[in-house]
Amino acid sequence: MSDGSTTATRRVDAAADGSASERVPSIKLRRDEEGCCCLDCRNVTVEATRRTVLDALLWTGRLFRSRPSISLLSLLLVCTNRLLESVVPLYVPEPVVGSLETAATFAFLCCLRAYVATIVGGELTGTRVSPRAGLRHTLARLPALVGLAVVSVFGIVSAVFFASTVLFLATGGALFVTGTDPTAPVALFVLAVEAAVFLGSLLFILFKCWLAVDACVVGGYGPLESFRISWRVTTTARRKVLLLVPVVSVNFGVRYLVGSRSMPHGGTAPFASLVGAVSTSLAELLLVVWFGVYAHLYIQSVLDS
Repeated sequence: MSDGSTTATRRVDAAADGSASERVPSIKLRRDEEGCCCLDCRNVTVEATRRTVLDALLWTGRLFRSRPSISLLSLLLVCTNRLLESVVPLYVPEPVVGSLETAATFAFLCCLRAYVATIVGGELTGTRVSPRAGLRHTLARLPALVGLAVVSVFGIVSAVFFASTVLFLATGGALFVTGTDPTAPVALFVLAVEAAVFLGSLLFILFKCWLAVDACVVGGYGPLESFRISWRVTTTARRKVLLLVPVVSVNFGVRYLVGSRSMPHGGTAPFASLVGAVSTSLAELLLVVWFGVYAHLYIQSVLDS
């Protein structure tokens, strides 16, 4: 009974400060929070912390039905992507199209994900965030998201360049010292092993940064701090994130595979293009559902840390 009174009092206080729907909760690590960090004070149910990836996926699907703003924004961005791929290049110079596609990709992968994470964070903490408040919060976090994207690109490019240089020098030096023919089976085996190590290291970095966007938006952390938080929470939720990575990678793979195979080929070009556009759009909409799962997973990991 006291728990219900506490929750009711908290919501009355929120309404006294303004509209409860305008509040956007911030969910951080325990050491970064002020005051008590128990589930009751954060207004999070035990059920929310115990959901599996499948449970979180089903919960997100139900959430999208009750929050149509997510579906509307998703459809708007998906349609924009299709127009940029098929219609806009017919009337706009290629450099401009490339810039527009980059902006659309950022809007889809970062801004839309930020909006979904904001709504999910509100629902899991008993605060119904209105579409206006969600958009306002997303726009407020836009500089941090841009910084996060810049840090990501430069960080990954730097890591790739450094690893490529090291592997090239190590392989070339070893082959030169031993006098091994570069086309010999031993040399090819060494190259294959080093390529596997390089690819594994890159995937590991991507895995550790998987929840950086959610830390930036839901936790309110800066770009560098978001990476640090993501690195930490992916350790506590390693099994769940490892399950998500291959599933989402397959989703991306199917998207681009279908898109590449749907290029015009003779008389079947219109039909193939239509199938490719529909398949790619469905894959992108499915990816939006995973955005909600990422946010759910971030919140679970933060509450456990």
